Amino acid sequence: MRDRWLKWWWGYVVLAVRGRHLERFLNQIVRQGVQVWDVRVVGKQEAYLTVRAGDLRRLRNARRMLGMRTRIMVKQGWPFWRLRLLRRKGLIAGLLFFAVLLYGLSQVVWHVEVVGNERLRDEEVRRVAEELGIKRGQWRARLAALDELQRQLLSRLPDVAWVGIELKGTRVRITVVEQVKPETPPAQGSSHLVAAKRGMVHRLIVERGRPLVRPNEWVVPGQVLVSGVVGEGSQAQIVGAEGKVEAEVWYESEVAVPLVQKREVLTGRRFVRTYALLGTYRIRLRGYEAVPFARYRVVEEREEGELFGRRLPLGWKKDIYMETELQQLRVAPDEAAAIGKHLARADVRRRIGEDGRILREKILHSEVRNDTLYMKLHVVTLENIARAQPIMEQGD
Repeated sequence: MRDRWLKWWWGYVVLAVRGRHLERFLNQIVRQGVQVWDVRVVGKQEAYLTVRAGDLRRLRNARRMLGMRTRIMVKQGWPFWRLRLLRRKGLIAGLLFFAVLLYGLSQVVWHVEVVGNERLRDEEVRRVAEELGIKRGQWRARLAALDELQRQLLSRLPDVAWVGIELKGTRVRITVVEQVKPETPPAQGSSHLVAAKRGMVHRLIVERGRPLVRPNEWVVPGQVLVSGVVGEGSQAQIVGAEGKVEAEVWYESEVAVPLVQKREVLTGRRFVRTYALLGTYRIRLRGYEAVPFARYRVVEEREEGELFGRRLPLGWKKDIYMETELQQLRVAPDEAAAIGKHLARADVRRRIGEDGRILREKILHSEVRNDTLYMKLHVVTLENIARAQPIMEQGD
């Protein structure tokens, strides 16, 4: 990247060279210290090459001695840009004025965003923020320190636990975290914990209630695991069951993986659009035509200017459109089996939720029919199977 900028700064030209002594000409200019790159030979007596603009005079002796003919095809770099700009002084003045104007506009707050609030209205937060100077049209330099603004905003907003203020360019984002008011806990003593699935109990964590099962015991759906009633007869007392019961649960998952799959691959063809960045605006410099590909991926390259460690509202942006096409690829059986296991795990994870985890898996059956791998897997999970069930009457 640095070499590219240096070449652009010094300027370079693309030459078309023609003559009988092409190889001797190239060897001689290289021995003279001429920097040559991107050499492309198109015939026995013709080639295209790129040299620095300052080395053009050094080619004269070799060209005359060997009878070579050269023609400049492309001129690129700052020296040539400077000559063009000097002929257009009005344009230079306009660009400088535009850059100064954009820089000035980039030092003003143009948008105030409020996020994170649910009960508190955006208008209320913005009203208090405006009283502190956080408003549209405010100069960034006139804003107080962010820590002080956060402290004052927090002191003026009721029912707020924390306030964060982030300044990015011309945008101010105010993040509000509201206080969580304690909810009235539900009345205890109204439910048992019963099994929601068939499985083998692995561990019980009982916070309240009387456990009715033990580890390594098989349970069925609807079976009471932890009773919400403590004591018997006249001493029975409803306390409500709380806790969780972890159990091993077995699942069977059937998946089908095609052995011939369509995949998107790069063809190597590219289309580039280049932009000049001026603040929040972008000016397209290259690639005005439509993207010539029906299918493509886009990769963005961006370079932003800095001066004395401070970002400038100037830069370059390049969007690279890479053509892709769908190709039919045959998947090896081992790869298809790995894909099938992944699909089976994903299917089981959807069924057990976030709290459960997969312990082990085993392929019960696998066969290939009509270019498709059919698999049946046995998956063992560990999950909380306890669910609350209301106590209908005392002594249940």
